[in-house]
Amino acid sequence: MLPFSHVDAFALGAFISRFEIPHPRLQLLGLTLITPAAGLIADYIVTGQFVLKNLGYKYPLMGAYKEVWGYSLLNYLFAVLIFCVVRTKLFNSDLNGSILRYLGKISYGLYVYHVLVIALLASLFKRYALPYPVGSAEFFCFSLILTIIIASLSYYFLEKPILNLKSRYFDIPSTAPVSEIPANSIRVRADT
Repeated sequence: MLPFSHVDAFALGAFISRFEIPHPRLQLLGLTLITPAAGLIADYIVTGQFVLKNLGYKYPLMGAYKEVWGYSLLNYLFAVLIFCVVRTKLFNSDLNGSILRYLGKISYGLYVYHVLVIALLASLFKRYALPYPVGSAEFFCFSLILTIIIASLSYYFLEKPILNLKSRYFDIPSTAPVSEIPANSIRVRADT
């Protein structure tokens, strides 16, 4: 569970930022087939049954030494997926849709608030004996919608005003994406 036990994930992230992956789309296709097959087969060896619900990767990964190889396999799968999206423009038109762009804008809030929302809803559902268990699709929808609402409010009332301070204290237009800002143009204003 600690970051030191997932050094391979950090290493793969660094690797794909600097180096090429040979035949990335072919690797992604192969990994998309091999990864669930390996998880299901490992579960079958340990339990004697195929559990399709989680494709053999119930969290936390245990059994059939999945805590050793499972995380690394998943890390490599997602590193190749990220590489394909960024470098080969896989799913580029799908990922540029307005909904995903908005979710990307509020993604920090989604990350920060999702655990709190899940814990709060689980507590409320338990307290009032609501018929939807924590793992149900209904619970997922409730928590997703509430998390998006809270992250949106946080973005517009907390994050955006702070982000707008950049144009006040730095010579950077507040709406320019970081990728379009020349490295030598970021200077602290002398008048502040």
